[in-house]
Amino acid sequence: MNKHKPQIRMSPRSRSPPRSCRLCRIDDHAEIAALDGENVAVPPQKSQFRMPMQFQPDFARAGLDATSAAARDTRAFAGSTGVRVIVDEKDPAHVIVVEQWETESHDAAYQAWRAGDGLPTDIIAMLARPATTTHFTVSLDL
Repeated sequence: MNKHKPQIRMSPRSRSPPRSCRLCRIDDHAEIAALDGENVAVPPQKSQFRMPMQFQPDFARAGLDATSAAARDTRAFAGSTGVRVIVDEKDPAHVIVVEQWETESHDAAYQAWRAGDGLPTDIIAMLARPATTTHFTVSLDL
């Protein structure tokens, strides 16, 4: 993650901003906004995806193992900045997957892959009920 304030310089001939930050050369600083007459880059929003899953009791261990393997694939996907697999201490069949993405578009590309070729049919077969999903946008990251 870039820790600097993106430096966007306007071209003297054009009022349109360049496509990349001149300090880090990253091309996906999402938008250029006018703030008090100055051009500043607005970095893309981070996206979080949360999926609680309840496995059938007999599949608690196998479900966790399959979820952990799938999490490694998730982390290797372009734009993934982190994956956590959290297990309920009182109910090991209750697992929550929390994914972090550079941008919502990275998350969307991943979700499309998971709905197609990357569909985890082994995990789905072990669930007690369909998993639910929630998408979040990070508003503060300390």
